[in-house]
Amino acid sequence: MKKIPSKSLLAGLVAVGVLPFAFGQASVTSTPVGYVKHTIPAGASIVSAPFVNATDFQGEVADANGTSITVEGTLPALNGPSYVEVVEGSMVGLIVDITGVDGSTLELANSGVDQGNVVAVRAHTTLGTLFPGADFGVFADVVTLYRPDGSASYTWAGEDFGGWVDDDFESVSDT
Repeated sequence: MKKIPSKSLLAGLVAVGVLPFAFGQASVTSTPVGYVKHTIPAGASIVSAPFVNATDFQGEVADANGTSITVEGTLPALNGPSYVEVVEGSMVGLIVDITGVDGSTLELANSGVDQGNVVAVRAHTTLGTLFPGADFGVFADVVTLYRPDGSASYTWAGEDFGGWVDDDFESVSDT
């Protein structure tokens, strides 16, 4: 006959093993290290930008008025398309594009960042930063970006275009 352990023994083992995790919240973080190297073969390829760019600035929002926020501290010059991400406060995780900078004031594409939130300013990963100095020779390549509604936008690159261009084949853009 097979012996069955008592229920109180099982309950005790579960309590000792599980209860510390049920009532305490642990957080583990580390600084990202390493790099990603893309070797893209001929033909169709799927490429992802898996990392977030380094934080150019982080500080508290001293004032928020619609799509304009003023931060405490000095903003660095932004070289290219950038965004703010709320990293502490009521809207943690919110990401909004920056449309303009004037001193310590940021103009944003949308509202939603509140006074007292802590924001991180980062550069967007663009086609130009993902594929720097792309040399396509006599060939052209297309990047298709799918939107949540299922529609798509296309960005082309090739020798005749002088870099990355939008759907109209005229507007130079690497975003």
